[in-house]
Order: sequence, then C-alpha cells, then structure tokens
Amino acid sequence: MTKKNGGPAFPQSGVCTPEIESWDSNDFGGRGLSMRDYFAAKVMQGVMASGTPMSIGTNHQEAMLDMALAFYSMADAMLSAREAS
Repeated sequence: MTKKNGGPAFPQSGVCTPEIESWDSNDFGGRGLSMRDYFAAKVMQGVMASGTPMSIGTNHQEAMLDMALAFYSMADAMLSAREAS
C-alpha cells in the first residue's frame, strides 16, 4: 500500500530559461521533496533542536530507525489533519 505523500512541497512549473542558467518545468514539479518528507524533516528538526536527550541504547542503528519512523508517523498525522480541515 502506498501512503499519501501530500504531493510536492515546493511545486514548480514553467519553462526552461537558459539565459540565467535556470530551469523550471511541469515535468519536474511532481518529483523531489513531498509534503510528507517536508513535515517529517520539520518534526526531526524540532526534536533535535529541543535538546531533549534521546535514549540510543546499544543498538544505534535500530534506535535511529525507530526515531525516523516516529517522525514519519507524526508527518502522516499532520497530513491526515490537513485533509480533515
């Protein structure tokens, strides 16, 4: 099952502008950072900046995965709340 990702966080559309070495196309707008990724990154940033000590234990890799899953869980809740409002 594919989770809803909220669509692109920073959609783009337009035309290629070689004069200023910039591009902007409809084909690119749907790729890249999704709203889900953006929300999860914001949750992670807040947790890391809070200074709250995190228990890592002996299995560092597993603890990091658990935290990342928690960040995405919060992002999913934010997307659900966004749809409900």
